Amino acid sequence: MGYGEEPVGIYLTAIVDVEGIDEVSDLYIDRLVDLQVEERLPIYLNPVRPLERPTESSEVFDPDIQTGETFSHLTHP
Repeated sequence: MGYGEEPVGIYLTAIVDVEGIDEVSDLYIDRLVDLQVEERLPIYLNPVRPLERPTESSEVFDPDIQTGETFSHLTHP
């Protein structure tokens, strides 16, 4: 989530692991337009695919893949 300036509003990025991003947009677009027009909320949603699809052996989410940030300081000793 972040704030944008063109147009001014709240921008949400949803990471979705599906083949067709358009199918995801079909699920929320009507409600998003209602929020933007009727409720006058400047909310924008950007669905994106993961940078790397998890493998079958991968069961733990690795935030480093998505953000490039290192979270090693949050691990248990």
